[in-house]
Amino acid sequence: MEDFNGNVKTVGYDNFRIGNNESKYLLESLGTFNGTAANIMELNRKFSTWDSNNDYRLHSNCAEEYSGGWWYTYFCDKTNLNGRYYENGIFKPDSMTWNGWDVLKSVQMLIRQHSSDVI
Repeated sequence: MEDFNGNVKTVGYDNFRIGNNESKYLLESLGTFNGTAANIMELNRKFSTWDSNNDYRLHSNCAEEYSGGWWYTYFCDKTNLNGRYYENGIFKPDSMTWNGWDVLKSVQMLIRQHSSDVI
């Protein structure tokens, strides 16, 4: 991920695992963290979208309110890699962010099959 000052940070987990549709794509495992950004992902979060509210909030939908699907915390504010892109790093609650305040210019999320899962 890169911010508007040209700072590049990475996040890696060696056992990132999500559930299936029936579990609402529950974030089941992260494994060991490595990287230069904050380690802020939390287990046991379901994936929320504007039309499938699974974020544990009673009276709102984080994905609708913050413009993107994600494994939101109760407060919707720790990370949103699917948030809106605002030129010049303008911070708004629905910005593309990591760690709640790091407004991002670009991000890539890469997932590969774990070697023990190869058939």
